[in-house]
Amino acid sequence: MSLYKYLHTPLVALSLLVFLGVANAATLPKPKISKLSYDSVSNTLNVSGTTKAEKVSLYDAVADQWLAEQASVGGKFTFTITHLPTTPCSIRVEADGASVIAELAKVPACLKGDLPPVCKIVSPTGDKQINFGEKLSFLATATDPEKAALYYEWDFGGGAAVRPTALAANDIKFAGGNNTTYKVSFTATDLTGRRCTDRITVTVGTPPATPAKVPEQVIAKNGIDSDEYVVLPYTPFSMEFHDLSYFGMPQMYPINWLNAVVLRKGSVGGDKPAFMTKTGNVKLQLSAASNPYDPVGNDSINSTSQNYPVGTVFLSSAVQKSDWFDPCVYNGEKDRNGVLTVKGKPVQPFGFSTPFTMASCIFGVVNEFKPDVANTWTAVDVKPDQGHPVYDSDFWFDTKQGYYKKAAGIAMPGISKPYQANDPQPFNDFDAERSVFEANGLAMFPTDDKGRHNPYPLMRVEAVSAGKAVASADAVVAISTEFNCADCHTKGKIAADQTVYDKLKQDVENSSATVNPGLVKYKPKLEKIPKFVSPEEVDAAHKNERAVIEQAASINMAEIHDFIYGFARAFNDPVPWVGEEGLFIIDDYNKGISATACGSYCHRSDPKVNQNWGPMTVAPDQIGFGTACPEYANSLHNTHGRMLGKLNADFTGSIERDELSKAFKMADLTKKLDPLHPLLLEAKDSGTPDASCLLCHQGKQDKYQRDVMTAAGVNCIDCHGDIAVVAGGTAMASRAAGENPPDNNGTKSFEHLVRHNYRDSLPSCASCHTGEGDEPVLRRSYDMTTGTFKNLVAKTERFAENLTPKLADGVLDDNSSKLVEVAQNGQSCPPGTFSDGLTPGKHVCERGLFKLSLDKHGLLPCATCHGPTHAIWPNPDPYANDNVTAIQLQGHTGTLLECSACHTADAFKGGVVDGLRYGAGILAGPHGMHPVNDPYWVNADGGFHNQWAKKRGLDSEDQCAACHGKDHKGTRLSKTPVDRIFTTGKTKKFKKVTVKAGTQIGCDLCHSLEQSFLK
Repeated sequence: MSLYKYLHTPLVALSLLVFLGVANAATLPKPKISKLSYDSVSNTLNVSGTTKAEKVSLYDAVADQWLAEQASVGGKFTFTITHLPTTPCSIRVEADGASVIAELAKVPACLKGDLPPVCKIVSPTGDKQINFGEKLSFLATATDPEKAALYYEWDFGGGAAVRPTALAANDIKFAGGNNTTYKVSFTATDLTGRRCTDRITVTVGTPPATPAKVPEQVIAKNGIDSDEYVVLPYTPFSMEFHDLSYFGMPQMYPINWLNAVVLRKGSVGGDKPAFMTKTGNVKLQLSAASNPYDPVGNDSINSTSQNYPVGTVFLSSAVQKSDWFDPCVYNGEKDRNGVLTVKGKPVQPFGFSTPFTMASCIFGVVNEFKPDVANTWTAVDVKPDQGHPVYDSDFWFDTKQGYYKKAAGIAMPGISKPYQANDPQPFNDFDAERSVFEANGLAMFPTDDKGRHNPYPLMRVEAVSAGKAVASADAVVAISTEFNCADCHTKGKIAADQTVYDKLKQDVENSSATVNPGLVKYKPKLEKIPKFVSPEEVDAAHKNERAVIEQAASINMAEIHDFIYGFARAFNDPVPWVGEEGLFIIDDYNKGISATACGSYCHRSDPKVNQNWGPMTVAPDQIGFGTACPEYANSLHNTHGRMLGKLNADFTGSIERDELSKAFKMADLTKKLDPLHPLLLEAKDSGTPDASCLLCHQGKQDKYQRDVMTAAGVNCIDCHGDIAVVAGGTAMASRAAGENPPDNNGTKSFEHLVRHNYRDSLPSCASCHTGEGDEPVLRRSYDMTTGTFKNLVAKTERFAENLTPKLADGVLDDNSSKLVEVAQNGQSCPPGTFSDGLTPGKHVCERGLFKLSLDKHGLLPCATCHGPTHAIWPNPDPYANDNVTAIQLQGHTGTLLECSACHTADAFKGGVVDGLRYGAGILAGPHGMHPVNDPYWVNADGGFHNQWAKKRGLDSEDQCAACHGKDHKGTRLSKTPVDRIFTTGKTKKFKKVTVKAGTQIGCDLCHSLEQSFLK
């Protein structure tokens, strides 16, 4: 008999108890469950029973998720667990090697016809311990009670950068890190989103002994449980990503952000919830937090970015966080003064008592760079666990003193005593226009304090008044080091093929007036022909570790960079903007020290730093002369997105090159692509990002996209177009010809660029979500009928982001350029604007971005209710850290819907649900909604919804129809996220209606449709 047939054999008890598994020989008898119940409204699980064992563990058997552990008392155990993120249709109790499974019965989410799948990892049969770099093969089984189709996915917890989508996952190499553990999970999901998971632990090497978990701040009441304050934390981006190692030529420095809004709870009208500000009596602070259901482990916490033991360097440490705070050392080459340095000697500039960290060095390789001379080193001394310095573009323009920063970024909570302390750190900025507290500059890495890979760590945000935490909430501050550059740039792979350049060098050396005469002029530049390095040449002792493999790849990338600008393009007509002599990373920026970074000076990056920063724009009299480095993302997307050639599965292949200089060719996107000369990285119209975006961005190991839209199948290309479009091109290369992206930011001024990355290639929510529940959600956010990339215009304002200021080039007194907000009569577009009809100030606005948008009903940042971009709630895994914030605020996962999270319990008692920015008679909740799950809206006498159902909207439309449908039978927009119980009907004629999660609420749920259309 199958597991589910066995589990679903009818029994008369309220809860069906099924005993599976046999106690091992010489172990105590299986535990017995005497009582099992589940309240699907409060999400509370109660389990009681008896055991002979001293300890008992409770699991969600469907998700193979640990829930709790306790010591038995007098041979008895009792578990009461509240605010569970999902209904555990089957639970498992384990004690001393024996277990028993029991199924919940008569619970709406667990009734026949909508049951979750059943899955199991059958090979390996249990946890495994292996050596670093060893391979394992996996096999799972999965069945669905309703015989529905299933989607499979493996996740190796950071141990391997692959995500197989079949039952078998063969030859998985665990080379993510040594001496650690990985949770390997297999998940099967049906078409309705119901899922099952099975897990095993793979231990690689010997994990170190580490200190006990640091203490956490006691969590204060928040949201629906709070009476006075509510704190709403969110990150501007779902996941920050940067390099694993900072030796060599890293790409981007580590910096992360966490924002929060604090409200004093209120009613409506003049007593509505009020924003707390920087000048108020509430302060914000953060500290590290853990999730008892964290798939990595219930003790996973990230309190420090220092290695363990404290003071050890990255590659020699037991817990490897990063080499970002390792000592910066000389590389044995000549410094900027022509003096030969001593390889391995720490860099200690004039006037500093201690050597610099890598963090400091990477931001000091500009200007004169004379470490032994005062006032010539422009970097900030960044100590371990200190936050990243915050750039101040206004300071650049106002003082003309160059490379300066504001205050240091926020420190990690363990800075005072790493692995022991978890001291709250104050937020360091406040956006007065949007009433948002900001914690900027966190330097974080995806390794928890036990040395395990966890890219989704939690921070606890506390609102403190008079020295007491009055509200607190946990939020994911996600981080990834999955850059994947080494896939192509390791010596011998397609981007570091030494044979190509050795042949070029030979040809140049042998060139003459009769043999390859075109190469003769290149003879003085022979040293610019790349000499690639292998990981063994970088660090033989650690050659197999991913950090060293990436270090070697980064050096190889610098070699290619210098070859392009110092050799391949040196004699172009016109001469490149850097001149015939070129601009070289290795010669000009790595003078004597161990590293610099692409983003530390030349290739600035928004959002890493405001794109107003000096070299990011060009003075009007310099347009066309190419006087600025390309912005970081523009540069990488443009270069990689327009390469021609063929990439093989093993990352070898061929690149189309110039016959003479061997520079790679780039597609001319003003012409339709020739199928005989395909793009190296193709993003087909109906394809996925696996062969393009995910070659560089996180996704194969860590989930950048991990939200409700991802679960629906939406991917990068659906919202952003292909790589060339992201770089600034005007058309999908696979569909039509368009305008090429600019090769650098000096070709045109900002306002004259056809498209701007980080702005024009970002969709509006309303591009796909029309605001009408009867209409389907679109898959693509842009118009592809002609191939020209153009975001779809919002059909309605219901789900559209608000408007933000237009930007244009401003000219300063010295004729340099700075981006400024367009204004008319002294007024630019203010926050929370939904119509560009300002007087004065018309036509100064444009559609804004989700991360900066405010909702209309309360001017709250969109992410406070929906979660951050790419991690929109809910995460498909109900136990994921991403879902913690919503559960703490409202008791369940998903979009923040419960009005009592911010409003007082009796806020709508008087029936006032209109006004504010919508106008009298118009429902004024988020997106024009009515109060949700409010006793005064739907109660024993019908509530206020009776009278409001008859009132017309702004355009005389049926206010109910947008969500409940024109026929009032319900749509996807009226689905209830959890089980609900409504009491309806006329006075003394009570009727209790129980509604299952996922039900589309229609008017005929409680009364006739005819009644709902009465005027």
